[in-house]
Amino acid sequence: MLVTSSQDMVHDLGPPTQNIPKPLIADTGSTANFSTIDTPVINKRITTNPIAIKNPNGSIMYSSHEAELDFPSLPHAARHVHIVPDLEHNTLISIGQLCDAGCDVTFDAATVTVRYKNNIALTGTRTPTTRTRHLRPPPPKDPTNKPTEQTAQGTPDTQ
Repeated sequence: MLVTSSQDMVHDLGPPTQNIPKPLIADTGSTANFSTIDTPVINKRITTNPIAIKNPNGSIMYSSHEAELDFPSLPHAARHVHIVPDLEHNTLISIGQLCDAGCDVTFDAATVTVRYKNNIALTGTRTPTTRTRHLRPPPPKDPTNKPTEQTAQGTPDTQ
């Protein structure tokens, strides 16, 4: 801890948090996926048909780009996302869009699970403060974890 005076204390809060992704909110009321500008995406392109999003306070936000969420465990249609620069805090993952794309989504009191073709694609937990369900993106694939090749002779254990 660095103390500049008895009145002015600066606390060491650990490493910078800019690399920690913002929450992905499982949203049952969202008509599509809407992301912040720093959500991991691929195939980002300027939108030719911006979407207007009206907020409860009457303000309107517009999408600027379209892309696919960089979550290969989800089907292509579930990954389509509208990037909204004014959406500052959370990416909204549309439960309807996931289901329309063939995912099964289950909720209980504390968790949410998204499955695609019987494989878990996303999971999340209910936060105690806002009571929203924050999804966790799948962990990155380990490029060193490659399947081993087997020959017709079998593995050393079966010879």
